[in-house]
Amino acid sequence: SGTLEVTAVGTGIKGKDYLKIYDGNITVNSGGDALKSDNDSLVSSLGYVDIENGTFSLVSANDGISASNLVRISAGTFNIVTGGGSAITPGLESTKGIKAKSIAVSGGTFTINSSDNSIDADNDIVINNGTFTLYSADKPLDCDSTIIINNGDVNIAKAEKGISGHHITFNGGKVTVVSKNDCIKATLGTDQTTDDGSSVNVTGGTVLLSTDKGDALDSNGSITVSSGLLAIQGSQTSPDDAISYRSTCLISGGTVVAAGATSLAPSATSTQNSVSIRFSSILAPGTVVNIQDASGVSLLTYKVTKYAYSIVISVPALATATTYDVYTGGTTTGTSLNGYYSDGVYTPGTKRGSFTVSGKVTSVTM
Repeated sequence: SGTLEVTAVGTGIKGKDYLKIYDGNITVNSGGDALKSDNDSLVSSLGYVDIENGTFSLVSANDGISASNLVRISAGTFNIVTGGGSAITPGLESTKGIKAKSIAVSGGTFTINSSDNSIDADNDIVINNGTFTLYSADKPLDCDSTIIINNGDVNIAKAEKGISGHHITFNGGKVTVVSKNDCIKATLGTDQTTDDGSSVNVTGGTVLLSTDKGDALDSNGSITVSSGLLAIQGSQTSPDDAISYRSTCLISGGTVVAAGATSLAPSATSTQNSVSIRFSSILAPGTVVNIQDASGVSLLTYKVTKYAYSIVISVPALATATTYDVYTGGTTTGTSLNGYYSDGVYTPGTKRGSFTVSGKVTSVTM
């Protein structure tokens, strides 16, 4: 407990074997790392930072919280600025917000403004809960191996690339990514045109993606969606895809909508139907796309925020051998989730055409 204010030319607070913080008000302004444990022995019980609660204001020239083994955070309020913040291009020095081999967060409120990656691990990142607002000149969430988000609210407000890892899983919570390049990138380390075994798995929660340029949802291996909502505003420039993969994209449940200049369609071996629509004229930002059945019941209403030619849609109600009408323009009420409206009333614009679901993936131009 208590109030601790540290100004340091080098590291702010360091426990070589471990640093445990139970509570308190802690302010660090350091020329090195703010909080650190750097025992790099092979003993897994050493070299960790364990924080149970507290209020933290950390400004560091290097990393904010750094451990050679594990960072574990249960609760607390964290304001972290590293390397001058996200306005500064990262250099040779490590200027990450939180860095370790493994990172486990079960609660807390985090605002991280980092020149380098905001949360970075070698082995795994597991987020069980918490509220995150992340700004990075590089990648806000980056791991060489596995990223798992089970719950919480992760808002990536500024990024070069949003979330990068070999295996990325969304089991729940809400994840919002706004990035200059890829929003989600599953990769073994290098971009390539062949399958490297990477994966993106969405089993629940809400995933909202918006990219300026690059592929919004990109896996150098597979993509699977079994539940939840995945709403994607892809790039408005070709050849960037709203959805891109090297192996398979299997949809068995949930709601998927992806708009952009181009997009790969889901795999035909999916168990839930989808439709890939290519429009002959470009959709301007703010254009509403609505799909409804013959009786006028809406299956999906989506408003694009960028120029788009392509939209991919998969919803549980999309039935085989059934004909649907596609409208663009008009207006809608309700609450938007990155352009997706689960409620509200759609007032029709122009009917662009119709399609009949002929298989697991139906591709049409209109």
